Amino acid sequence: MPFAPALCWQGLSNWPFPRGSGKTPLSAKGSTKVKPFKLGIMGTHSTGKTTFLAGLKAKLETEGYVIESVGDLARDCAHKGFPILDRHNYESTLWIMVTGIQLELEAMRRLAQDGRPGLLLVDRAVPDALGYLLAALVKRNDFLSDDEYTYLFDLAASHARTYQLTLRTVLDPTLPLRQGMKSADRDPVFRNLAAQCVNDVIKRLGLSPLNVTSTNAERVMETVVATVKQRAHAVPA
Repeated sequence: MPFAPALCWQGLSNWPFPRGSGKTPLSAKGSTKVKPFKLGIMGTHSTGKTTFLAGLKAKLETEGYVIESVGDLARDCAHKGFPILDRHNYESTLWIMVTGIQLELEAMRRLAQDGRPGLLLVDRAVPDALGYLLAALVKRNDFLSDDEYTYLFDLAASHARTYQLTLRTVLDPTLPLRQGMKSADRDPVFRNLAAQCVNDVIKRLGLSPLNVTSTNAERVMETVVATVKQRAHAVPA
């Protein structure tokens, strides 16, 4: 017998699906555990994301926080046989997004089980992958189907709400690229396109990230540490 979604939904229409009631769950009453704090950074390559997070990790560890990290997944994506950078497509972008979400969930679970004040640092928050895909499509004069774009955008929009704080590194075209980068990474046209498209995704999602530039990184880091201290102790588990 063929699957009939309409009949299934008709049969389930009277089920009491759980919805938010605004009430505190019994399991949370009297709890002193603190929900782990999650921070995600976005921006085109070689703009200081990894360096910033390394410095932030060192500062927070001296404050007693337990730190978990999710790194840039582009290399892993390429090892799986998917195209990256200006060859990104729907499948490679979806792989990066869902793999990143999986790793974030696992890291947040470990932090919650640890019980001490914890923080997850995400090098390339999930919406970043959509920005890179759009940059690749622009450069190749390629396109997605409406269904593909809607699926990826909705996934990015839904997951973006799970970050307590987001940051964006700002491209400074006057600074030289770091030594040792592959030729594909050094393409200035694609690097600029990625910066523009990541910014566009951030705007479309209504995010308000802190901007990290080549001159204000230390000041932003102090702001982030203060924000983490304030919010991490105000978010119930």
